[in-house]
Amino acid sequence: MLTVLALLCSGAVALIGGLTVRGHGWWALDQRWSHRLFDVGHRHQTLTSAAEWVGHLTVPTVLRVITLVGAVVLWRRGWRREAVWWSLTMIISGAVAIGLRNVVARPRPHWPGSGPIVEGYTFPSGHATSAAVFAGCVLVVFWPHLRPIARVGGSVVAVAFLVAVGTSRLLLGVHRVGDVVAAWALAAALLLFAGALGPHRPIGLFHWPIRRPHRPDQAFPAGGGRSAGGVGRSPHRPDRR
Repeated sequence: MLTVLALLCSGAVALIGGLTVRGHGWWALDQRWSHRLFDVGHRHQTLTSAAEWVGHLTVPTVLRVITLVGAVVLWRRGWRREAVWWSLTMIISGAVAIGLRNVVARPRPHWPGSGPIVEGYTFPSGHATSAAVFAGCVLVVFWPHLRPIARVGGSVVAVAFLVAVGTSRLLLGVHRVGDVVAAWALAAALLLFAGALGPHRPIGLFHWPIRRPHRPDQAFPAGGGRSAGGVGRSPHRPDRR
């Protein structure tokens, strides 16, 4: 199921990328929406300042450093599998995002009053991809250890975080709507693939309990010991003879 969902999210990224390269109608629509959002930020300096702060604090390099620190802490606490999974997922997501940007090669937008053009390509947004993968990894790793109310709160904070990062890129005029939406779809695909293809069994949020086979050396429950007529029977199955 996770693999199917991951493939669907990957298809969404491919579709948006194809429309970005060849879809003239989509290009015009994307340009219109993105320009309107930039105008909102341009007219409200407070929003622009807040977006700049969000951008500085959520640079992919910063999130990777936080991931490294978190992985070290998890490793020292004995959560080595989670530490490796979190680190690898962040590293791979960054590499995939960079690769896609070079393949699609979508130039940066330049709106009137936006200042100098930022270097680099835009599809998908590196900030939005890293932020969504980072928030998803934190949820996945800690989900089994959270109470229901904490799970709800954590999910709300994670969604608010990735929306804030994506919106900040649009208000600053350094990305288009399609870049951010594709980044979210890419992050979802990477998280789902990582959850489905994790070592041994998916971890955290994607973990299912494993039924372990009964071992002969395990103690039998009270009243379930072996009797003369019950040699070889499983203590967990009733006698159907």
